[in-house]
Amino acid sequence: MVTEQELNEAIAELEAAPSSFKGCFKLDVLYSLRDRMRGESSVKGRSAQAIHTGGESEFLKAIEGKDWTEVLPQVDELLVAVRALQPQLYEAFLRRF
Repeated sequence: MVTEQELNEAIAELEAAPSSFKGCFKLDVLYSLRDRMRGESSVKGRSAQAIHTGGESEFLKAIEGKDWTEVLPQVDELLVAVRALQPQLYEAFLRRF
């Protein structure tokens, strides 16, 4: 389990780094996780955003109804591994966005 201190350290590291879209995305996820740990909403009046895909793949079925702030850190962790093992696949995936 990640502690609030670990989240704060990761946030501080990203805030000190040069700005990038990827860094901002990670900060958004980390802020949301920290707020959730504190029992706060990162956007007042907004509840968790449940994923509704209606998809048929095993992955889409597995994430159906989950909160984005639970899923995205796991996907990011997987992509870090893909980047290390298959950099060309990783780069091709990022170009899709």
